[in-house]
Amino acid sequence: MIRREPFGGIIFDENSYKIYKLDKLSFRAVELFAQKMNLGTIHQTLKEEFEISFKVDDLKKFLTSIIKKFGESVIFKQRGCNTEDIWNQRWKGTHLSSPVLVYWTFTNLCNLGCTHCAWNSGKPLPTELNTEECKKIIDELVKLGVGYISFSGGEPLTKKKQLTEMANYAKKQGIPVGLATNATLIDKKTAKELKTIDFADIQISMEGLEAHDIIRGKGVYEKTIKGTKLLIEEGIPCTFAVAINKTNTNEIDNIIKLAKEIGVKRIRFVRFIPIGRGKSNYEMFELDVNEEVDLALTLWRKRWEEFNNGLVITFNKQYVNIGALYEPQLGNISSLALWDWDCPAGRIRICIMPDGSVSPCPLLGSLGLSTGNLREDSLIEIWENSKLFKMVRQEKNIMNSECSDCSFWKLCRGGCKASAYAYFNNLMEIDRLCFKKLGERKWNKRNML
Repeated sequence: MIRREPFGGIIFDENSYKIYKLDKLSFRAVELFAQKMNLGTIHQTLKEEFEISFKVDDLKKFLTSIIKKFGESVIFKQRGCNTEDIWNQRWKGTHLSSPVLVYWTFTNLCNLGCTHCAWNSGKPLPTELNTEECKKIIDELVKLGVGYISFSGGEPLTKKKQLTEMANYAKKQGIPVGLATNATLIDKKTAKELKTIDFADIQISMEGLEAHDIIRGKGVYEKTIKGTKLLIEEGIPCTFAVAINKTNTNEIDNIIKLAKEIGVKRIRFVRFIPIGRGKSNYEMFELDVNEEVDLALTLWRKRWEEFNNGLVITFNKQYVNIGALYEPQLGNISSLALWDWDCPAGRIRICIMPDGSVSPCPLLGSLGLSTGNLREDSLIEIWENSKLFKMVRQEKNIMNSECSDCSFWKLCRGGCKASAYAYFNNLMEIDRLCFKKLGERKWNKRNML
């Protein structure tokens, strides 16, 4: 999709979930193309509106590159404000005008009791939003120009009727939707129902061939694989989500092999942070700092090894940064979609909690950091005025002297704020994987600079 912002506008790539920033002139060119104007009309309109002179050929090259990268289907979807009002606003620089990515944990009900569950899921909360309340929230998300909604829990399929109504309602209004599930409740009928919704992606929790049952319970692995295969038979894009930790670091190759065998096209390795039941079972899962660095480098190598095989491997930003710094010859991080922020929480994304309260990201939400309530407050009021959101948007290098004086700030950016809060009860504390401290222990200066 494309959406106006005070600085110009954004392109949200629905395939990669990356957000690209354009200045006003560039965005206006894309916007006019999306209105199906011919090249000559676009050129003349831009000259009049911006009072500048440039060649038609340069405009053609620019639009051709945009279409080649994103495809016309993305460019032709415009959401959010499309009037001059937003361009009359001063951009604050700390966040977009509204969220693009919404993670919605709409129930705490779950059929499993996983030992690392960040949410302590099990029983539903007595204050959970009903379907009609959720539809009203979706109406607001549509007005704000949200680009993607991912539904999760708990286990969202324990409330399949509500899930399907919400997802269909969002889809009919043009918002792509995703789903995060343990896949154990998926039979042929459910798989076909999910197919009709046309989920952009279904994320399936997978811990490993052996670790899965250790973490999730005896017999769960078999049910998860069965459910996954049924989804793939329906042609639904599936992603394995792996909470990588001490129990399954030896299963990375097994998980990759399994994904390729059954047709899973993406694997997302999620860094373990001691939250919820994961905190209670800390010793079972926790890796020490050196083990985390070794894990980051392993994932970095696997990412590039599998890239040409059609398997997309993603993982935590701090792991990506470690890999790119230590072994840059394998590949690097594209600068096209990067923002000059230490964390995307509360800047491009939010998490809606089961009771309607809002958090800057799912991990912070599972740590109990939420604000407002969409039963009473509009999302835009929370987005603009919440003290929690304003705090999360503060840069660590402004709030923490260790970051402000660090030569690695542009690479590291202080790490994950949820991790800092989980370990130190302070959002602005440095991540355990602080580049400066890692450098003193792990790398020589030649590799680091």
